[in-house]
Amino acid sequence: MTRSRAAASWTLALSTALLGFYSGISAAQTPPAAPEALSEVAIRGIRPRRDISELRVSAEQARAQPGTHDDPVKVIENLPGLARAAFGSDQLVLWGAAPEDSRVYVDGVEIPQLFHGSGIRSTINGDLLSSVSLSPGAYGADYGRAIGGMVRLETRELEAGYHATVDASTLDASARVTGPLGERMRLSLGARYGLLDRTLSAVDAPDIGDFFAVPRYHDYQAKLQVRLRDRESLDVVALGSSDELDRLLSSDDPARVRTLSTAQSFERVYLRYRRALEQGGSVEVVPWFGRDESRYDARFGEIPAQLAQQAVRFGLRAEQRSRLASNVVLCLGLDAAGTRANLERRGTLTLPAREGDLTVFGQPPGDDDSTDSWQATIVDVAPYASVDWTVGPLTLSRGYAWTGICWKIADRRRASVKRRRLGARRSTPKCSRGSARATARPSASCCSPPRVCTPSRPRPPTRARCSARPRSVPKPPHTSALPSRSSSRTHSACK
Repeated sequence: MTRSRAAASWTLALSTALLGFYSGISAAQTPPAAPEALSEVAIRGIRPRRDISELRVSAEQARAQPGTHDDPVKVIENLPGLARAAFGSDQLVLWGAAPEDSRVYVDGVEIPQLFHGSGIRSTINGDLLSSVSLSPGAYGADYGRAIGGMVRLETRELEAGYHATVDASTLDASARVTGPLGERMRLSLGARYGLLDRTLSAVDAPDIGDFFAVPRYHDYQAKLQVRLRDRESLDVVALGSSDELDRLLSSDDPARVRTLSTAQSFERVYLRYRRALEQGGSVEVVPWFGRDESRYDARFGEIPAQLAQQAVRFGLRAEQRSRLASNVVLCLGLDAAGTRANLERRGTLTLPAREGDLTVFGQPPGDDDSTDSWQATIVDVAPYASVDWTVGPLTLSRGYAWTGICWKIADRRRASVKRRRLGARRSTPKCSRGSARATARPSASCCSPPRVCTPSRPRPPTRARCSARPRSVPKPPHTSALPSRSSSRTHSACK
């Protein structure tokens, strides 16, 4: 029995060795496969121009950053040069500049709002974006009309085939569908609706509004991509966003209940034509059209303060890049933008607050009641040219922009100022007859009504008697006529 087991073990070992030997011989005798011929692919083009201080992050990298909540636009809050705004604010503070002095662009088209109310979500769905760029300052001559920073968003190329995405959370719900329309066209449709206010109502959190402004928002995006001839493409894009926000400061006295209701919305439709030229050049033309609306409605008891604005926006961006030499690139372009705004303002001399005025939610209004109606049209045409010269690892850029081609038309249709006495307020002496008075001249910002006079020293016991009728009067030594300053909402819509 022992001999039979030993024989079987030797037979198995010998068979395994012979099998490995013959396999090695057959493998050695088999000629190696010829390596596949590698095809050489040459890509020629001009490297996209980048500003000195520009920071660009792809959408995939942005999603992986902590704190973005799958929203690539929120990555700019972690980039250097951006200061975080107050809690619950959607404003951008770039290099210390005022929020209205910075600009936001999508494919070269300006939009007035990057984030929804309270800064929870961006107004552009991240599934449609390919990159996010932040330029806190020192950008080139191809962009202007701002003394602050700039945020640029680029939309992505639509994927081939059919794709659908549905997302729902306690913040909002969104959906996006992408599919082909024939051989040369692809379409993407997306929408999002905020659910935070409904979520807080469902969990019985009625006092959350006293500490955090809960917004109601929705947005939508649509993109149609058409392949034209070889190296030519056309994109048709529609964007829209809407926000509403309500705040309440309750009181046992009905005359001291303070409420604030704001609404802001915008819509944009634009075409983006791109063509790749010989020798790596390119041509891009983007005409666009849109509409902006904003509403501010505050009440201190029964005293209202309202500001409404409707603006029609339009513009055109055209740019051609060509190579003059192997290391020299010439860029010629045109940046044109226009705004036609209608404004209605009703309140006091301090509410709604103008740009530069210090204001807090719930502050009491003044003793005057003013009404203004204003209309303004601005058209600004800015041609520009730049040259990029590459010397080794360095790139020297020189650019020029001509911004003197501008048309401004302002029309003040109605204005009135009257005094209102509050029975609960302390009576104070009036100013002398030499008080400064308002004039009907348009201010430096033609989109806002002229500022009616205010005392140069804001002391509560002092009041100024004002009139909207132009009149030349001597200036008393204790008052001065202040220059008009436009509302922050008006200023941002008419630049």
